[in-house]
Order: sequence, then C-alpha cells, then structure tokens
Amino acid sequence: MGVVKRPVKKRMQKKKKFKSLEEKKKKGIHLSQVERRIVRKRKLQDDLLLQEGITSKQSEDFTPTKDLKRVSFAENLEHTKIFDGSIKKLQIGPSTASPGKGILTKSAVKIVKESEPKLKEKDEVGSTAGDSHTADEERSSKKSLSKKTFRMRVTKGEKAKYLSLPKKERKEYVRKLRLKRSPNFAVSMQCKKLWEKIRNRQCREEDRERYVSELCGLVKGKAKEFIYAHDTSRVFECLLNQKRPGIRNMLFEELKPELLKMIKSSYAKFFVIGMLKVGTPQQRSTVYESIRGNCVSLMRNSSSAKVLETFYNDYARLQERSEIIAEFYSKEAALFKHVNHERILSLEEIIAEDPSKKQSMMNYMQDLLRNIVPKSQINLSLTHHLLYDFITHCDKEQLTEMVDLLKDRIPMIVHTWRGAAVALRCIWNATSKERKLIVKNFKGLVTKACLDEFGHRVMMAIFDSVDDTVLVNKYIIREIGNDIRSVAFNLYGEKVLHYLVHPRDRRFFSSSVLKIFEEGDNNPHSKKQPGLRYSELFNGIYEPLMTFLISNMEELLFGEYTHLLVLNILEKRIETDLFERVIKDEHRLSCYEEIRKICEEEFVPCNMERFHAIEHPHVHFIITKLLKSDQSFSVKLSDSLAKIDSGKLASWISCNKGCFVLLGMFENGSEQTKTILRNAISVKALKNYTTQGAKILYAHLSS
Repeated sequence: MGVVKRPVKKRMQKKKKFKSLEEKKKKGIHLSQVERRIVRKRKLQDDLLLQEGITSKQSEDFTPTKDLKRVSFAENLEHTKIFDGSIKKLQIGPSTASPGKGILTKSAVKIVKESEPKLKEKDEVGSTAGDSHTADEERSSKKSLSKKTFRMRVTKGEKAKYLSLPKKERKEYVRKLRLKRSPNFAVSMQCKKLWEKIRNRQCREEDRERYVSELCGLVKGKAKEFIYAHDTSRVFECLLNQKRPGIRNMLFEELKPELLKMIKSSYAKFFVIGMLKVGTPQQRSTVYESIRGNCVSLMRNSSSAKVLETFYNDYARLQERSEIIAEFYSKEAALFKHVNHERILSLEEIIAEDPSKKQSMMNYMQDLLRNIVPKSQINLSLTHHLLYDFITHCDKEQLTEMVDLLKDRIPMIVHTWRGAAVALRCIWNATSKERKLIVKNFKGLVTKACLDEFGHRVMMAIFDSVDDTVLVNKYIIREIGNDIRSVAFNLYGEKVLHYLVHPRDRRFFSSSVLKIFEEGDNNPHSKKQPGLRYSELFNGIYEPLMTFLISNMEELLFGEYTHLLVLNILEKRIETDLFERVIKDEHRLSCYEEIRKICEEEFVPCNMERFHAIEHPHVHFIITKLLKSDQSFSVKLSDSLAKIDSGKLASWISCNKGCFVLLGMFENGSEQTKTILRNAISVKALKNYTTQGAKILYAHLSS
C-alpha cells in the first residue's frame, strides 16, 4: 500500500499592521464595517474642523487638566446655523432667550433639509474666536464643536495655505489672519479675559476693582468699535452693572453719537436698555432725543422695536408717550398740539377737529400694521395700542382686512387690555371659517389664556359668538376640563367657569365687564340662539366640573371666591339664567354628602384657628342659600344634614349662625327632617339663648 501524504497546512501569516486606517485603505485592504464607520466619522470631524478652524482635540502631546470655573463667551450668533453637507437632518431647537411679555407664543421645532454648498470665489475657513496660547483657551477648545464657532471669509489662496498646514499650526494661522484684518483683535481678547475675571463670583473685591480700572483703560476711545460685536458688547454691559457713575457717564458720553445706530443693533441695544435702567433722567432724555422722529422706522425692526417698547412702557413720561404714538398716525400728526400747546392731540381729538384727515391717517396706519403684524412685534403692547386705535376708527373694508391679517395671531395679543379688546372685535366680526381658525389656534394655549388677566375675556367672547359648539368643546372646553383645578383656583380662571355655568351673571360680573360683551351681541355672523349655545357648552364641561366639585368640596367652600362657584352650580334656576342648567340627582346627592361630612366636625364656637363650617362666613352663606333651593329638587341638602348625629346638631344652637342653618333645614326640609330636628333640639335649652336665630327657631319648634 502506498503512503498517503497529508496536505501540508499553510502557516497562518501574521496580519500586517498599518499605522492608520487611511493607510490600510490606500493599500487596497478590505475594511470591516466598524473600520469603515470609524473612517467616515473621522472624515466628518475633519470637515467640521476645516470649517470651524478648531485644532484637533486628540493631539498626542495634549495633557488634560481639570476644568476651572470660568465664564466663556457665546461666540456664535444665537440664530446663526452652520450646516454640513454630510448631515441628513439637523434639529433646530427654540431660542433659550427670554420670550418677552408675550405669554401665549408656542415654540416651534424646524427640520432643516440637506443643502449642498456652492463653490464661490471666496470660501470660508473657521476659527475659534478667542485664540490664545493659554491653558484656559486649550481647555475651552475641548467644548462641543457646535456650541463655539467662528466663521470668516478667506480667499482661495488663504484656504489652500490653511489646508496645507499641519493641524497644530492652523489655529495660529487663523489668529494671524484675524489680527491682520482686525487691528483691535488683541485688545478685544484682553477685554474679554478681564470680563471673565470680573464676573467670577470667586474674584476678590480688591482684584475686581483693579480689573475694572484696567478694563476701562482698554475700552476708552474704542467703544464705538467694540459695542456692536456679540462678545465685546457684553463687556460694556458688565461695566454698567458695576454701580460706578463715573464709568457709566464716560461710556455714555463716548457712545452718545451712536445711540440711534445702537438701538437698531442686535447686541448694542442691550447697552441702551441698560442705560435706560441705571442712567440719570438727563441720559434718558438724551436717548429719547435719538428715538423721537424715528419711531416708525424703529418699530419696523424687531431689535429696535424692543428698545422702543421698553422706553415707552417703563420710562417715558405722558408727553413723550403721546409724541411716540402720534408718529404712527401720520408723518405730521406729532405737530398737532392742543390749543394750550401743553400736549399732543389724541387720535380721537385729531379726527374730531378735522374729519378730513381720518382716511389718510387710517391708510398710513394700515400700511404700517401690514408690515409689523406678521413679525415678532405683534407681542408688543405698543403694537396693541396701534391695533386698537386702528380698529376703533377704521371703515368696514379695512376692518375685514385686519381681521384676516390677525386671525392666525390672536393668541399673541391677548395679554394686554388693548390686545384683548382687539381680539374681541376680531371674533365678533370674523366669518364662521375665520372663527374656526381662531379657535384652533388656541390649541395648547387655552389654560394660559384662562389664567391671564385679559385673556380670559377672549375665552368668554368665544363662548358668546362661535356657533360651532362641537369645535369649541373639542379645542377649548376639553382643555379646560383636563386642567380644571388650575383654572378653578385662579382669580381669572374661575370667572371662565362661572361664565360657563351662569353666563352674564350680574351678581358675579361687574356691569362694566358685561357692557363690553354686550357690544358683540348683534354681530352678523352668530345665528344660533344664545341659550342653546350656552347649554351645549355647559354639557361639554359638565362631567369634569362635577367630578372636580365632588372631589374638592371642602377646599372650594372655604375658598375666598370659589365658594360662589359651588352656589352657582347647585342653586335653583333664577330669572337671570339664560339656559336651563340640569344637575343629575346622583351628582347633587354626592355634593350634599360631601357638605354633610364637612359639617360633621365637632362644633367649637368662635374657634379662631379654623371656623366650623356652620360659623365660617363663606360656608354658612352657601349652606343657607342651598337650603332655600331644597323645595325645587327631590334631592335635598336638609335631608343630608339631618343624618348628622343629633348631639352635634343640638350643639349648633349655641351659635346664632347655627340656629339659622337649623331654621333653614326646618323650613325647607321634609317631614322626616322636621321630626329629627324636634327630637334632637331641646326647646327648653333653646329658650335660654337670646340670639335672633334662637328666638326664631324656638318659635317654629314650639308651634
């Protein structure tokens, strides 16, 4: 037999090591899925570094040190977005800045699609703003790439040189470019470093004084060059907050010629607002001189409009306010003065004096409002003032156009009384389709509107005017029911619930408020009978309202205003009711049982820590009123109170208010209740009391 040779196994060759994945890829070696992912990630990082000019964070000689507490600059514009072509989608979140007074504005999230950058003659190379060789700057460079960016325009030659340099030298190259283009770059960096030290809470007071003096020396004579930058403008705000009048006066005098330009600047405007806050009356007058005659142009710009709003609301005198408003009526309206030349004429006075000017002034205001209403200026009270004046005096055609312009933005104007008045007129004069859009725009904002001092009136106007109660129940009533506790225990939210339960109740609403709503009763677009409309809205809120009432009866009864809500829901129908309010017997019985449990507490007369329900002014008032309604219902409160232990009932005769409660039970209760009271109360003991309630009760029981 021949010898069978086994096949010789090849020895396993050692894998050749490569210095990097890029070298391995160049050799044509197949990369694994993980390696390909790493290569793509590194390529993306290199692209970002190329755009933002940030040196590599993973240099071999970098020694990480512990971060110290320091303040860094937000060196990217708040609304500036830098997109990379390799990123599929970018999530843009809302601004972190304060939204201002406007309480009903919803934040939006935008999805930005991929966009390919076009090649131009000049390209962009990024660099960190604040380049320095200090260890602090190295630590700050380790922060997120997307949070700290700086962009500058460079030529193709400069970009080519930038790309040819090693990564360690690119930062220095960009710094030299910035020094070449901005001679004050080094000074601005020193100012920002001092600003960081001054702001640090751990800085000693003597050191802070030295830093402030040094900072003043740096910015003196260069304020006009630094005040408009997003970073160095904060240095001036810091100096304003040092409470040193000499520094404030020095900066203000140097920047006085720039006031109008600063008001229109996105960053310098904060210095002007700061001077209005901490400046002298003479300095505020100087600011007003820059504003006067330019109010219309300032109002068209969102940045300058906020400065104008701040001055108008917080610092302007009556004469200055009149002059500011008059500029929006017409170009020459500010010249129309009263005969005694002490004040500017109002719009009503101008029209009454010369009616021929009305149409031209309305056209002038209409053109202005078309420009500012779609912008963020819609939140400002100054805009609401102009809208109110315009809608009050415009003709029908102009009113129709303004309603169409405002129908999507009603929630943004309801936080001032003039804005709410404009919203009411828009609702009254809107068509059915426009009203549906107005109602839908309140989705998610109903609770805020109900809790607002003036916004709750807009909710009531919707209840009065919108015939589509299914839509109102879906978008407004349901949201009120879902957050009914917040609404009920708020001073203004409670009025909304009162209006749903008992609309136009003159016992609760003042005549001046009802007079406002009566203006919209004859609007041409409301066809449904008011009683039917109110009944359908009450049915929408009925279930959550009764559930809340039963669960929180004690808190509602002892509340300063909420006790009236209990009465309005459970009392019998009165002459001023606009619809028949029906409460189910099981719900009424549950409410009465909760009241009985509250009254079952041991009665201690004149307990100053917490009055008993019988002696408490609010609860006693509600119980006596509800007892008078017993004869109208099969379910009676007196029958529920009669279930209380006879000894506790007898103890109520020691209090005058307790005697009147027992008297109400006896007069309005069933025969069984009367028998229980006769057996529980001792007529002999009752005769010894001299209170008015005891005397009347004795007369009824002894007869």
